[in-house]
Amino acid sequence: MMPNIVVSGTGSYVPDKVLTNEELVKTLALDGIQSSDEWIVSHTGIRERRIADKSESTSGLGAIAAARALEGANLEADEVDLIVCATSIPDMYLPSTACLIQGKLGANKAVALDVNAACSGFIYALATAYYFLKAGKHRNALVIGAETYSRILNWKDRSTCVFFGDGAGAVVLQKSNQKGICEIYLGADGSNGESIHAHACGIASHDDGSNARGIGGKFWMNGRQVYDFAIEAFPFAVNTLLEKLGYTVKDIDLLISHQANINIIRSSLVTLGLPETKAFINVEKYGNTAAASIPLALDEAVKAGLAKEGANVVLVGFGGGLTWGSTLIRF
Repeated sequence: MMPNIVVSGTGSYVPDKVLTNEELVKTLALDGIQSSDEWIVSHTGIRERRIADKSESTSGLGAIAAARALEGANLEADEVDLIVCATSIPDMYLPSTACLIQGKLGANKAVALDVNAACSGFIYALATAYYFLKAGKHRNALVIGAETYSRILNWKDRSTCVFFGDGAGAVVLQKSNQKGICEIYLGADGSNGESIHAHACGIASHDDGSNARGIGGKFWMNGRQVYDFAIEAFPFAVNTLLEKLGYTVKDIDLLISHQANINIIRSSLVTLGLPETKAFINVEKYGNTAAASIPLALDEAVKAGLAKEGANVVLVGFGGGLTWGSTLIRF
């Protein structure tokens, strides 16, 4: 009989530095860009975000979140068999951020690899670890979402820089006789990949280091196109997941989505027919932390006592790629 896979521990970490809307507005004004706290809140729901300092790295944030998840699971680092890190802002092209985290934790027995599916990355990484544990000899896995988007933002572009922040979240997955992860659904549409991008090396970059829309390889997105995609992908990913399980929205006790924008979240909840009281939302504190947003929110929800024993918790992500994904976990 195939073993079940449960979430046995959660953890998160955000940098100490807080960048409020008021501070960001002043910075934008220095470049002649007009904005306000009211505009940012009404368009995004974000009031502040965390920014990594020069001494902090994606792997460093991820390692702290992972260590806290291990503590929550009462597991030692040398008991970890697998580390999967979701990130689109790695410390370097190689080695992988997962390997760097492995070294920081001293989890020397673990296989380690990265997954890049942008803001859906944590769901993709969770699926990767889930199938590893289902099929192989691995028993204990760390799944991490860690990002430092502040490093690639164009801070003169109000349409993007107000959205993002830095942070990390992690979960421990273990084989168990309990129910745990019930189903996972993933999707992608690479034909619209250019709607969210940050060019690096290779043929997509120009010789001068710039790209078609971004500046010097900085992050760029088509806001309207991404919004239209998100308000369709979010409820579609949830409904498809529920259909695979034979469930309805009434079976959801708690929904934790990628924390991209309060308006996307609220619009999607209306489409689903799910009250906002059943959704955990923390976008106002951290902004969009990409692959880190779901595990960061999950850890806060667990610590707040919202993911109770027996609860059906749905996680849903959507973002660059374009990608989307969802999972239902019975706690």
